[in-house]
Amino acid sequence: MTIYLVQVFTIGFLGLLIHPNMSQRRKREFLFLVFLLLTIISGIRAYSVGADTRNYVNMFNNTDYIGILNTRIEMGFMTYLKILHGISDDPGIMLFTSSIICVGSACLFTYQFSKNCVMSMMLYILMGSYFGQMNTMRQAIALSISEVAFMLVISNRGGVQRKIVSAILLLLATSMHTIAAVAFIPYALVVRSNENENTGVTVQKTLLRAFGFAILGFAGYSFIMAIATRLFPAYAYYFSNSQWSDSNYNAALFNTLISVVFALAGACVFRNKELNNTQRFAAIMIGFSIIFNVLSMRMEIWNRLVGMFGIYTNLLWVSEFSSEIQNVKNRWILNSCIILFALAYMLIVLIFRPEWTQVVPYMVR
Repeated sequence: MTIYLVQVFTIGFLGLLIHPNMSQRRKREFLFLVFLLLTIISGIRAYSVGADTRNYVNMFNNTDYIGILNTRIEMGFMTYLKILHGISDDPGIMLFTSSIICVGSACLFTYQFSKNCVMSMMLYILMGSYFGQMNTMRQAIALSISEVAFMLVISNRGGVQRKIVSAILLLLATSMHTIAAVAFIPYALVVRSNENENTGVTVQKTLLRAFGFAILGFAGYSFIMAIATRLFPAYAYYFSNSQWSDSNYNAALFNTLISVVFALAGACVFRNKELNNTQRFAAIMIGFSIIFNVLSMRMEIWNRLVGMFGIYTNLLWVSEFSSEIQNVKNRWILNSCIILFALAYMLIVLIFRPEWTQVVPYMVR
């Protein structure tokens, strides 16, 4: 666990040293150093670090004996493994390349949109998104590709071409992990909202819809499961007989409350302000995060979907609403409270619930 605390404090120190928010050049320098730090630690980790790391190492070692189409693993990911295995038969290349993709996309997204990249990168670690890419490799790569896809449509520049390329990238993400198909829902909402900018969208309206859908989903859970089983029959096992089919109510409630706190904090800051494209996107994603966190109270498998949305709370939402506070002292107090809150969250998880991430103890390969 010490290594992760060192990472967090190093990021904070680099922020004080470089002052990345003063210019784009400083921002690039800061994020490049953070990228190197996070990628190296993730890329050289032992096979015991991360819940599924050893499974993916075994899969990599047996790539020559697994057909691209004759497996439950998505075709895109199997192709990815075969390409890497053709370059080297050392599983380390898989861990390092995957770390480059996952950490790199987070840094790129932060560079493009975050108004406080130090806060974004610290929350990326403290709130668990960094640990997530050490655990669920297929999903993490799919998420990384979807981050790039959303980068193309958030700003609403480039017209139809960007929308098409973004949709193609989301299809590529789905070929890495089927779960990425859910990203087409916010994609459609973002494209629609960008085309109708004068819709009077506020945080309050967005979050009220999210809370409404969350309540309906919780109450009508059996109906949702029937639809999910019909749409994704390959995942019926996960819905009924796997470790993910159980309810983990207390943990899910804890994570739901965290998302709600961040959402309400943003709602208080923005109040009735009409949101711009970036803020609308961030509000949509935290809304979905709340919905799937609530569903995960009924069945843990839904928590896998939370990661597809929750990362944007860390990289974008918090920096958006905190930067709206004009009083420097008040903004500093808020940012300090958020970091302390997030640090407490990470310590609680790594000390009392290490099975959630399985990234401690950290060891080098």
